[in-house]
Amino acid sequence: MIIDMQRKARGNVTIGMVVWSLLMAADLFMIILLGRKVGTQNLFGLIGIGICALFGFFLGWQRRSVALFAAPMVSWFFGWFPVLVASMIHWGVIKGFLLGMLFDTFGWVLIAFSEIVFLGAGALVARLFRGGSKDVDVIINLSKD
Repeated sequence: MIIDMQRKARGNVTIGMVVWSLLMAADLFMIILLGRKVGTQNLFGLIGIGICALFGFFLGWQRRSVALFAAPMVSWFFGWFPVLVASMIHWGVIKGFLLGMLFDTFGWVLIAFSEIVFLGAGALVARLFRGGSKDVDVIINLSKD
């Protein structure tokens, strides 16, 4: 007898994660490109936090909160090249390449941690708003294997 208990998630979040990653890549590009203009850099920082919180809300609403741990890796995949290009535009080709590689390698740890925090906050708020499931999500499979 096999008893299989599982909670069904509500949908696929792959397209949403790709769109979020592209938006975060554009946001990081603008943060680095406008590095000397403090007001606009803060504005794009707040836009990035808002994008993370909204996508986290979406993940929580779809009951895919665990996907927020994979999201920074997807964001890095789409964002490393724009960060490198923005660094090369901002600081010049050689210095920008070296600083861009430094940001892409070590800076992404801090970026990933902050993305997980803001995605998690959005997912937590969505789960609090959505509440628990009203229907029974337990599947019992009785077979002789």
